[in-house]
Amino acid sequence: MGKNLKKAFITNLGILTIVFVVILGFHKSCFGSDSGDAKDEMNQKLIQRIEQLEKKIEDLTGAQEKPVVTVPDEIVRGKVEAILMEKEGHGGFMQMPKIRGFIDTTYNYNFNKPASQTTKLGTPGTTTAGSNLSSYVTKANDITFNTAHIAFNGLLKEGIGYTIEVDAGSDANVNTPTSGSGSADDFDLQEAYLTASLFDTGVNLKVGKFVTLEGIEVIESPLNPTISRGYLYGLAEPFTHVGFLLSRELPIKGLELRAGLVNGWDVLSDNNDRKTFLGGLGINYGDLATGGLSVYYGPEQANNGKNDRTSIDLTVFTKPMPKLTIGLQGNWGREDGIGSGTDHWQGYGVQPVYQLTDKFSLAGRVEYMKNKGGSRFGNSGGEITNFAITPGYKLNDSTTARVEYRHDMGNKDFFEGENGGVFDKDSANQLLAEVFYTF
Repeated sequence: MGKNLKKAFITNLGILTIVFVVILGFHKSCFGSDSGDAKDEMNQKLIQRIEQLEKKIEDLTGAQEKPVVTVPDEIVRGKVEAILMEKEGHGGFMQMPKIRGFIDTTYNYNFNKPASQTTKLGTPGTTTAGSNLSSYVTKANDITFNTAHIAFNGLLKEGIGYTIEVDAGSDANVNTPTSGSGSADDFDLQEAYLTASLFDTGVNLKVGKFVTLEGIEVIESPLNPTISRGYLYGLAEPFTHVGFLLSRELPIKGLELRAGLVNGWDVLSDNNDRKTFLGGLGINYGDLATGGLSVYYGPEQANNGKNDRTSIDLTVFTKPMPKLTIGLQGNWGREDGIGSGTDHWQGYGVQPVYQLTDKFSLAGRVEYMKNKGGSRFGNSGGEITNFAITPGYKLNDSTTARVEYRHDMGNKDFFEGENGGVFDKDSANQLLAEVFYTF
């Protein structure tokens, strides 16, 4: 990491930490702690019923020891949902799906006033634009309709689960796979997959189209700490895959083994003659740490099955206190056949979110990325870092408004200014606003 960017990364992290410490102290003195949530009556009845059944089993088996069988949470939820659906008179081949969604709109102002009115990384001293600085919010001084998102989740007979998620809007244009679907458009079938438990092996299967295993940030904006996305989300990770993923809990409590094969990064049909392997470990230790270690390996270049791309990502969420969640990410990657050799990239990010009250939240991001050859930046390569602070306020149970200040800087002139579209600035400042409605 360059000396200036390293200093900037540490400085921004320090600023973000101080902001959160001050807010935490103010909130504790002003608001105190919240009382626990009331327990749902139906859940209590189910728990009591389970305890009664366990007692009957103990009476029948006596002191005889039986092997311990761990049932995945997904299967337990599925069985409980199936029982509830039967009680509500919705039994049959397919239960009524759960439907959820959101509508998201943003505004972005770039203080550099780029001549092209876009916010991208570029080749210093030229008018050649490269990758989007933030995956979705790229148009400067523009009100953007990002997404109308709708998702369906439910169970088929025999415990087979299904998920279908659809996006319409400018975000879909970014996510549309680049192979097998023609050109990108404003509609995207984000996910469509089935889940099932394979016999009595404890192995769970996911098959179809599903999102990446990597990273803090996700496609759905309301689930992210900040309005804009960071470098790692858009430049170091894939969005979606088509293929299958197997998972199984390990004897070591809190760990899950994952492995699968997919066509590749952000493609519907494979663009070469080899598949991409994905796998790793899922981590679930409650508030202490949840997340995963993910590994991707396989060729991603069109019509070339020899040049492999590798990505290793560690993402962990920790909750050191009831209202504070911190996302931590480290990512390393490389790809063969870039120019005359191999390109490398690496990055780190910290994203805290503090829920001051039921309505008011404060989030932030400090992130650094280095791309040696520039294949991920879309330019000659270098180092960049960003700092973002994002307060949010719930206007009602369904509507949230957020604003964000974001500062980016590089070790080269990667940012466009007013000078005829030339990339001649080593930093950029943006102000963003967002309103989203969830249902």
